Amino acid sequence: MRMFLMMIILSFILLSAATAQNIGEWKNYTSMRNTNNIVMTEEGFWATSDGGIFYFNNADSSYQRFMKSEGLSSHAITSIAVDNSGKIWIADMDGFIDVLNPADNSVTKILEIFKSDFENKTINSINISGDTAFVSTNFGLSLINTKTQKFYETVLKFNNIPTNAAVNSVLVDEYIYVATAGGIAVSKPGVINLSAPTSWISYEIDENVKAETVYEIVKIGSEIFASSDKGLLKKNDTIWNVVSFAGLDIQDIFNKEDSLFVLTTNKLYLYLPAGNELIYSTSSQIFHKVIITDNTNYIATNNGIFVNDGSSSKYLFPNGPVTNFFESISVDNDGVVWVGTGREIFGAGVFSWNGLEWKNYNKTNTPEFLTNSFHKVFAAPDNVKYFLNWGRGFTRLKGDEFNTFYVNNTDLAPITGFPGFLVISDVKYDSHNNAWILNYWPNTREPLSVLTSDSTWYHYEFGLFTISDLANYEHFVIDQYDTKWFAETNKSPGLYYFNENQTLDDRTDDDWGLVSDDDGLSSNSITCLTVDRLGELWVGTNAGLDFIPNPSKPTSSIQSVNALRQQFISAIAVDPLNQKWVGSSEGLIVLSSDGRTVLEQYDKTNSPLPSNQIKAINIDEKTGTVYIGTDYGMVSLKTSAIKAVDSFDELFVYPNPFYVETGNQKNLTIEGLIANSEIKILSIGGELIASTETNQVSSPGGKIAFWNGRNLKGEIVPSGIYLIVAYDEEANNVTAAKVAVLRK
Repeated sequence: MRMFLMMIILSFILLSAATAQNIGEWKNYTSMRNTNNIVMTEEGFWATSDGGIFYFNNADSSYQRFMKSEGLSSHAITSIAVDNSGKIWIADMDGFIDVLNPADNSVTKILEIFKSDFENKTINSINISGDTAFVSTNFGLSLINTKTQKFYETVLKFNNIPTNAAVNSVLVDEYIYVATAGGIAVSKPGVINLSAPTSWISYEIDENVKAETVYEIVKIGSEIFASSDKGLLKKNDTIWNVVSFAGLDIQDIFNKEDSLFVLTTNKLYLYLPAGNELIYSTSSQIFHKVIITDNTNYIATNNGIFVNDGSSSKYLFPNGPVTNFFESISVDNDGVVWVGTGREIFGAGVFSWNGLEWKNYNKTNTPEFLTNSFHKVFAAPDNVKYFLNWGRGFTRLKGDEFNTFYVNNTDLAPITGFPGFLVISDVKYDSHNNAWILNYWPNTREPLSVLTSDSTWYHYEFGLFTISDLANYEHFVIDQYDTKWFAETNKSPGLYYFNENQTLDDRTDDDWGLVSDDDGLSSNSITCLTVDRLGELWVGTNAGLDFIPNPSKPTSSIQSVNALRQQFISAIAVDPLNQKWVGSSEGLIVLSSDGRTVLEQYDKTNSPLPSNQIKAINIDEKTGTVYIGTDYGMVSLKTSAIKAVDSFDELFVYPNPFYVETGNQKNLTIEGLIANSEIKILSIGGELIASTETNQVSSPGGKIAFWNGRNLKGEIVPSGIYLIVAYDEEANNVTAAKVAVLRK
C-alpha cells in the first residue's frame, strides 16, 4: 500500500532542486597554499595548512577539504598522523585533537589537552607507534590509546630537562627519544612509569653548539641524528655535536632506507659525511616538511605541496584564494563574491568566488593593476566593480574592461609629501549612479570627489570646519537623501556629513557639518557605517554601536545599542529583513531590526568562525547568504533573510517529498514569495489545512516561509498531496505549488 501511495504521489509532482547551501549551514573558504605538514597513504596524501587540511587522491588528482565547517576544531593545524585503522589524527595550536574517519568523514574530538590548565597548549606533533599516539606539546608529552582514545599518561619532566619544557617530536624505536626545547631525553630500559623524571636519561647539547631547541630525532642504523635551530646534530656517547649545516635552522630530517635527507628553509640535501649532496633548491618558496617515497620527493611549502619525481615537478593545492586575509567583501548582482586582501605588503590582489571557482587577480595576470595592495572592494548597483588600492588610486572593472585611475591620469590628490601615492578609502553611488570617491589623505584638502555617469569629475574642499593636513578619511556611506557620511580617523573629531543638494557645480548651496559625542555618539572614533532599510544611519565606534533615526536631522535623537556598549565595532551589514549583522572584537552579533534584541551571537567556540576578529561583512540578498571576512579566511552562513521577489513567478518547495513524524520537528521551505505574502495549505479536496494567519505557516518576511507539517489543530497531517497557495494582501497576485507529504 505504501509503495502504491508513493507512486501516486510522485506522479503528481515535479521535484524542485534544493540550493547548494541549506538554511543554517556554515561554510568556510580558506587558502590552503601555506602547507606545514604532510602524511602519506596508499592512495595519496594528507596535508595541513593554516586554512585547514586537504586530501589529494593520486588516481584522479581530486582534492577533499576539511575545515571548521566540516567538523574540525580550528584551522591552526600543527600536526597530522594516520593510525593503524586509517583514521587521521589532527592537532592544532589550541590543544584540540580531532580524529577524522575517512570512511564517513565523521570527526571525534579529544578535548583533554584543550581543557587542561596548562598555559600553552599548542600541540607540536603527533607520532603514532602501534596503538599509541605520542602527542608532543608545549608543556610535555602525552600518550593516548588510538583505539579507545583514552590517555595513558602525561610526562612533564624528563630527568634534568626543565619541567614543562616544550616537546617538539618523538622517535619510538627500541627506546623512546624525545626532542625538546631544553635538550634530548631517552627512556631508560624496561621502565614502566614514564611520568617519573628518573625514568629518563637527559643529554646536554654541546656548549659550543648553543642550539636553543631540538626539533626531531631519527635513527640511521646504530647512529642517532637530531635537527636543531643551529644545525644537524649527532650523538657521540653522551654528547651531541654539530656534524653539518652549522648555524642553520633545520626545518626537517627524514630517514629513507638508511639515507638521511635534510631540509632547510629552501633546500633539500642528502646528508653525506664526506660532503652533502644538493637535491633541490628554490629561492621563491619556503620549505617546512619533507617525505621521500621510492622515487618522489614531497615537500610542504608556503605554496602548496611540492612534488618532484626527478624529471618533473609541480605544486599541489586546492583551488582557493591566495591568502587568508579577507579585509573587504562585496557581492555583485550575479552573486559573485569579491574580496579585497589588504594594505601594503599584506595585499595579494583581488579575489572572486562564483560559487564554483576562485579567481585571483594580481599585477602578474592583470596588467592594469599597479600593485597588489587592494584593501577595499565595492560592487556597485550597476554591477561595475571598484577595487581600491593602497597607494595607486583605484581600478574599475566594467564588463571585462579594467581601467585604473591614479595620479597620472586624474586630478585626484595624492598624500601630502608623497606625490605619487594616492589612497582611495571607499567608493559609493548616489541615487543618480554617480560614483563618489573618498580620498584617504589628500594634500589639497579635497576628501570627496565624484565621477559622474558621463565621466565628469568634481572635487570638494570643505571650509566650514577644519580639515588638518594629517587626515585619514575612512568609513563612507551615502543615505537616501544623497548625504555623504564619512569619518576622519587620525584625530577622530566625529562623523562628517556633506550634501551638494543635487548641484554638483554650485558650491553655494552645499550643506555640511559634524556629529560628535557631544551630540550623543558613544565615541568620536568611528569604525564603520551603514544605512538600513528604514533609512536610519548606523554608526559603529570603538565604544559601541549607535544609530541616527532621522539622518536629515543628524544631531537629534541619537540612540545607542545597549547590548553592545563599550564593544569595538569592526563591521556592520543589514539583511533583507532589516536585521543588523555586527562584527566586533568578540565575534559576530545579530540584532533585531530596531537593535534592541540580540538574536544570535557567534564566536569561534560555537561556530565555524575561524577568528573572533571580524574584518568585513556582506550579504547576498538574493540567497540570504551572509559572508564574513577575517584574517584567517572567510565563512558564510545561509539564512532565511532572503529578499522578496517583485512578483510571483514560481514557488519552490523543499524537501519534496516532505517526511513528517511525531516528535521530530521538521519544516517545509516555501521559496519564491513577494513581500508580505499570505500562504494557505489546502488538501486536494480544498480543505484548509494551515495558513500564516493560524501560525502553522511562518515567514520571516522575505522570500521564504516555513510550514511545520501540522494542521489547524496542531496535529501532524496524514500522507497525501497538498496544495500551497501564496497571494498578496489584496489577493491580486496568486501562485501555487504542490507538495507530497509522507508520514512516518
